[in-house]
Amino acid sequence: MKHKRVLLAVVSDLHVGSTVAICPPNGIALEDGGRYQPNVAQVWIWDQWLRYRDVLAGYRKAGWKVVLLVNGEFVDGLHHESTQLATNSPEIMASAAIEVMMPLVNASDVLYATRGTEAHSGKGAASDFAIARELGAVRDPESGQCAAYQWRIDVGGVIVDAAHHVSGGTRMTTRGNNIRAEMQDAILAGCAPDIMIRSHVHNYADTGRMFWPKQACVTPAWKLKDAFVHRVTRLPSKEVGGVVFEIENGVAGQVRPITFQVPARPA
Repeated sequence: MKHKRVLLAVVSDLHVGSTVAICPPNGIALEDGGRYQPNVAQVWIWDQWLRYRDVLAGYRKAGWKVVLLVNGEFVDGLHHESTQLATNSPEIMASAAIEVMMPLVNASDVLYATRGTEAHSGKGAASDFAIARELGAVRDPESGQCAAYQWRIDVGGVIVDAAHHVSGGTRMTTRGNNIRAEMQDAILAGCAPDIMIRSHVHNYADTGRMFWPKQACVTPAWKLKDAFVHRVTRLPSKEVGGVVFEIENGVAGQVRPITFQVPARPA
């Protein structure tokens, strides 16, 4: 018998280890006894993370089953020769990511994870595998690993298709074209899910009622602009956050973004 009320909660692109992404509130213990302390922006991001956790906890307290999906990239990794890292140690990044995840894991009943980009997650998305395993994530039946390139799962009676990657998405004039095209391709191929979830580009978008009752979204991130993103766009970081879907009696309500607007810099 399927659970009658299920909340599907999705976060992605945590990039723990970056100096412009979410960080444990007490900082990150370094290998020689020092400690990286979160900056002002990271303290703000953590506060929003707990606000998102409180949403999940509220549903769970009200009797909903909470299914949490991390759609790729727990850590920032060693990428693009970046200098904006708290540490170069994959092990320390992973340990910090596990600490970051615990509030959400404790507010959830089930955890799924997908593989992110190798530039961040390492060859074969090794960090996504390892962190998801330590957090007790569901194993992919095909690979036996705790993270998958793509999940196609039944959540509360609806079919959910989740994968990290999607194309484009940084320009305001074309934002959302990526997820609309991906859902349309799936419809034309006869394999469209009820809910499609993509991430990667750090900008929220959804298909609204274009394909209703089928729907799709691109999730926001928990990272602000780093040097690499400054090369891609001059627009400021807009928001951090995640999304939730209320699923009742096998029917999904419309995607609800739980986003928090990044404060503007002082003039």
